[in-house]
Amino acid sequence: MHVSWNRSRHLLIAWLSICVVLAPDAVADETAEDFFDRLHQRYLELERFAEEVRVLQVVEDEATDAEPIATRTRIRIEVDGETCRLHRPTVAPRLVDALVDDADAPTEADLQLLPHLRLRFDPDPLLSLRRGRPEGFRPVELEHDELDGRPIVRLQLHSGPEEDPAARVGFVIDLESMLIDRVEGEERLATGLVRRFEIEVEDRVIARSPEALDASVIESDRDQAPVRSVSGSS
Repeated sequence: MHVSWNRSRHLLIAWLSICVVLAPDAVADETAEDFFDRLHQRYLELERFAEEVRVLQVVEDEATDAEPIATRTRIRIEVDGETCRLHRPTVAPRLVDALVDDADAPTEADLQLLPHLRLRFDPDPLLSLRRGRPEGFRPVELEHDELDGRPIVRLQLHSGPEEDPAARVGFVIDLESMLIDRVEGEERLATGLVRRFEIEVEDRVIARSPEALDASVIESDRDQAPVRSVSGSS
């Protein structure tokens, strides 16, 4: 029995060693399409979370010398089941939206501003990310990297011709949590303008109960009213 156990132990160690060696290659061999599907599934399974995000949008007319128009804002996102509440530091510009009868309906403007939420609320985010364009987006590049000592994945989506995409979206994903930390994008609008955006997730809480979600609200947010509740179905 002693000899048999030693042999079994050696076989087990050898098998585990092979798994450790092969695991990174197996992940590295994953296609961009497969990884996006896995990321989408991860967001569909998220029941309740809150995020503090910083958003930068720049609109530029490259055909003129006009100065680009840049807007910056911070938004708190609270997702609870199929409802997503957005809080902004400046309530007044969106107060009317909060009072209208269809305040529970999703708006294209909200989801366009926060495109990573489409993975949580849209059954086909590759299509909806392109705002109804029939070609949608396609995952084209997957890169494994490190950021501040932690493993990340950079995922690129393109829309339009391969040689000159009309739109690009890039995600930086924390590999351990499989959640998006940063979004960057660019698109050429039909008006001839170019829109660029950056979204940085500065804080995130995964909550197991509505009470835990409420408790995660930082003090500065307690004076803010929710300016819109958006709902969606996966």
